[in-house]
Amino acid sequence: MSKSNKEPQKLGIASLPTKWSVAVQLIGTFGLAVFLVLYYLFFMGPEENKRYDELNTSINELNMPITKLTEKVENLAKVVKDDQIILKENQSILVEDLFARCVAYKIADLIIEYKKNQDVFPTYLLQQKLENTLIIDTKLAIGLVYENGLKIAEVIKDKILKSKIAEHLATYADIEDYEILMALRDELNNQFRSEILVVIRR
Repeated sequence: MSKSNKEPQKLGIASLPTKWSVAVQLIGTFGLAVFLVLYYLFFMGPEENKRYDELNTSINELNMPITKLTEKVENLAKVVKDDQIILKENQSILVEDLFARCVAYKIADLIIEYKKNQDVFPTYLLQQKLENTLIIDTKLAIGLVYENGLKIAEVIKDKILKSKIAEHLATYADIEDYEILMALRDELNNQFRSEILVVIRR
């Protein structure tokens, strides 16, 4: 009997194409309405705006309660609709806050997973994973520019590399799981905003 050379079939999210896998994760994190705007803003590119009205209608039809997060996403979507790539200071803050919220979920998952295996998983490997995750996700801000001409994605990446933020975030493995996500959001907001506002005002 000949052995089958077929690879094992992937199940669940792993079986989906990369873009759809990301989509499913975003829907689970933010809900469908917010996901639609996030997908438009970060995956279709700031230069395209023909589908904005469609996405805005989707949000209105779902009649979701207005939260700080949806307000911020809608404000950013308007920036995209107006083809505004150079952001004012208050708009830049929206990008930084949304970036912090997005990556906080991934960082929290990595830390919680690490806690299950920390006896055999060196801390420095956790730090590397955290830093890599933060850097990869700077793509969320690609195409957006501060008023002084600096690219937002590059400023955030530079901050990650120069600071010891990944090393600091690794210490969150010492707190309870249910406290990690909220603590990470606050920490990431404080870390990025304090540095980035200095850059904007130079």
